[in-house]
Amino acid sequence: MDANVLRRTLGIAAAIAIGGTLALHAQERPKPAGKAVAPQAQPATQGSKTTSPQPEAHGSGTPEQTTSSLSTIGGNWRVECSTEGQVLDCLAVQRVVTRENQQLVAGLTVRLPAANKPVMMVQMPLGVLITEGVELSIDDNKSERFNIQTCNQQGCFVGAPLTEGLLASMRSGKQLRIVFKSANAQSVTVTLPLAGFALAYDKIKS
Repeated sequence: MDANVLRRTLGIAAAIAIGGTLALHAQERPKPAGKAVAPQAQPATQGSKTTSPQPEAHGSGTPEQTTSSLSTIGGNWRVECSTEGQVLDCLAVQRVVTRENQQLVAGLTVRLPAANKPVMMVQMPLGVLITEGVELSIDDNKSERFNIQTCNQQGCFVGAPLTEGLLASMRSGKQLRIVFKSANAQSVTVTLPLAGFALAYDKIKS
């Protein structure tokens, strides 16, 4: 074979080999990596919402309140009598108690001792502010203040002569208000109806 022809043939073969190798490398070259895509957030399913726990309520349940807002029962004036030796002692009595448990809120008694001068006794529950005393008023009349004299297991008491003016007002009036203060200095107002007092007083006089 002519030397020129042989060189030409070898050149073509080398070129084919090189081209195949380049083509092979081109096919094996890795594709560039794409951009990372963050996964979309899944919508919250129903009921998955988180809420802060509500504070649990604590306390005694029933807030302290004045007597005027309590549910109370005040019956009619009545006469109660007892015998001390040979003497019949009768009282005109009115008491106000709570509707829920029948606890005493306030009470008033009027009696006629041997001297035939009427006296009254105001009864209040324990826990009153003794130094503040108690005030009594009838309808729109000016109130009168009395000192609390003693306390025992039944409550705290005020005893005083029933003046002619106060007696006349009780006989003709509609309501008697008793005002005292609780141990925390909260004013307490108790209203006693006076309907029936005149009749009860006349009975203890006879």
